[in-house]
Amino acid sequence: TALLNSYTICAGSTILLTAEPSPTYSTWLWKKGTATVSTTNTATLGAGTYTITFTNASGCPFTKTITILESPKPVWKLNLFSGVKCDENFDGQIDVNLNDITPVIIGNSSLFTVHYYLTQNDANVGNNNYIQNPATWSYTTNTTIWVRAFSQYCPGEVKQLDFKKGNDIPVSKTEDSVTECDNADNNEDGIKTVNLGSYISNFTALSGVTATYYDNLNAAQNSGTVIPNPVSVNQSGVYYLRLHKANYCDVIVKLNVTIQIPKKSIVLKDKAICPGTITQLDAGPGFDSYLWSTGETTQTIDVPVGNYWVDLTFNGCTFRQHVTVSSVPMPTITGVEIMGTTVTVNVSGGNPPYQYAIDNGNYQSSNVFHNVRGGDHTIYVISSDNCAPVSYEITVVEPYNVITPNADGINDVLNYSALLKKDAPFMQIFDRYGKIVFVGDKNNRYTWDGRAFGKAVPTGSYWLVMHWTEPGVATPSQYSGWVLVKNRD
Repeated sequence: TALLNSYTICAGSTILLTAEPSPTYSTWLWKKGTATVSTTNTATLGAGTYTITFTNASGCPFTKTITILESPKPVWKLNLFSGVKCDENFDGQIDVNLNDITPVIIGNSSLFTVHYYLTQNDANVGNNNYIQNPATWSYTTNTTIWVRAFSQYCPGEVKQLDFKKGNDIPVSKTEDSVTECDNADNNEDGIKTVNLGSYISNFTALSGVTATYYDNLNAAQNSGTVIPNPVSVNQSGVYYLRLHKANYCDVIVKLNVTIQIPKKSIVLKDKAICPGTITQLDAGPGFDSYLWSTGETTQTIDVPVGNYWVDLTFNGCTFRQHVTVSSVPMPTITGVEIMGTTVTVNVSGGNPPYQYAIDNGNYQSSNVFHNVRGGDHTIYVISSDNCAPVSYEITVVEPYNVITPNADGINDVLNYSALLKKDAPFMQIFDRYGKIVFVGDKNNRYTWDGRAFGKAVPTGSYWLVMHWTEPGVATPSQYSGWVLVKNRD
């Protein structure tokens, strides 16, 4: 038989090839690369590319190239297989789709025909007694089956698969009844949103258990329509919890829920008080017991600003009622405008109308003060709640226009050091010809002693220019005017 151009063998195996014998040819030379494999008309070859040189009786050579291909063996991944299964629909038998297992245990399963057998002998032989419907196979007790994988080029390989029933989640009971108080939405209508998951621990002490929730047993057994959790319970309800945890089989438990209507206080109300004060909270009479968030167990408590609750127990049902003591919103002095000796106070927040006072003066409804003397002052503002006033410190820069720098301690300097408390202060003094004789800054504290360039200036009138910005006020304040200097000649 003439040699083909290529052959396929199972990985790791060899093939015996026979070339045409004499008298057609007298010599044969089989080579793989430069290595001689055989010099007869037969050769046992593994995977690779070979050349065969034939020589006939006349000494004429003829060369042919042959390729031996490999078909892979099954790549077994039995370490990825878990034969521990659960009865997912609680019908007494464990259903397994063996077709889903095939790609798990054989990495290159698409290259093979795979059959599952109930006996090892049938698997070894490779007969037709394999499981005919692998997608719907099931078992009821721990069992062993065998899988056989084979291809056109590779003989069957057989592996053992052990199937077991997994351990159920351990439960202390399969049914429980609970009572919840209708205190979630404060309308006491017997309807309450209940977190069924909070009762998982009633059935099992195992940590990390989760659940899906159903309103009938059939749905729970067959993974039917799941109900949302939390669930709204009207008076009462029956629910089935299908418990889950990794490496355990699901368990179904039954939970009976009854809603009980509690009693709440009708006199306990939120309050607003002045900062730094206290008030009395009264839950009212008629309850079996009181427990405040402060730890007190009386009907009334005295508290400052804060959030509080009280557990009111009546007829076996405890209702937690929350109450807030808030601080009255205080006004904020957003800025003070000072124009000469006129002071305007700007306020926001709190509860108007506002009352205004300066230093120890009486309160007034107007936010404008006139003829305020120069120096430091305190502004006070109260809102309609009559809480303690808020305050604001100001400095009034009072213009004056005569200095007599004669060292008698009276009007010796032009002192505007109040500008140090302002934003962006500016101060310059000019003579009658427009020449600058003084520039105020933080070093000289905006105070002029009637001297310029180290000498006393001549007696006369000088022009003063000042401007600054009050803290928190966008509009700058400004002042300009004549200053009379009386120096000794």
